[in-house]
Amino acid sequence: FYAFYHTKPGARGHDTGIKPGGNFLLSAGAGPMGLGSIDYAVHSDRKPGLLVVTDIDDDRLARAASLLTVEEAAKNGVRLVYVNTGKLQNPEEYLMSLTGGHGYDDVLVMAPVKPVIELSDRVLAHDGCLNFFAGPTKKDFYAEVNFYNVHYSATHLVGTSGGSTQ
Repeated sequence: FYAFYHTKPGARGHDTGIKPGGNFLLSAGAGPMGLGSIDYAVHSDRKPGLLVVTDIDDDRLARAASLLTVEEAAKNGVRLVYVNTGKLQNPEEYLMSLTGGHGYDDVLVMAPVKPVIELSDRVLAHDGCLNFFAGPTKKDFYAEVNFYNVHYSATHLVGTSGGSTQ
């Protein structure tokens, strides 16, 4: 969460951490590491306004929703939405609709799966940060990134591994 960053218009510095009150997407996020991320996002001092958790497994989503409820998130000022993207005709359109077309300020990718990464890139907002947490085992793992958006929409990528007890 501390590796996310956002640019400062007209300056050469960065604001680190997720965007407070922003739109946060946790891609493929209903597994064990995703559960910790949901908990942290809902209960930390720097919270998103919207937290969308995607997965393609109904059982994992149901378990996540039972452990980290929409009601608990709301009590903490976070709108939490669980989405099975595997059941959607157009996941990109649906995910964008949840943000009113703005996109996601922060995206945490929890699985080294090409379509997951590419969808995550496509829904980034202006100055959106995609954090690739999921370590691939293949040294030649590739996914497409829209470099037009890197330039003109200031989207950016960061990779993280591990964490701390803080």
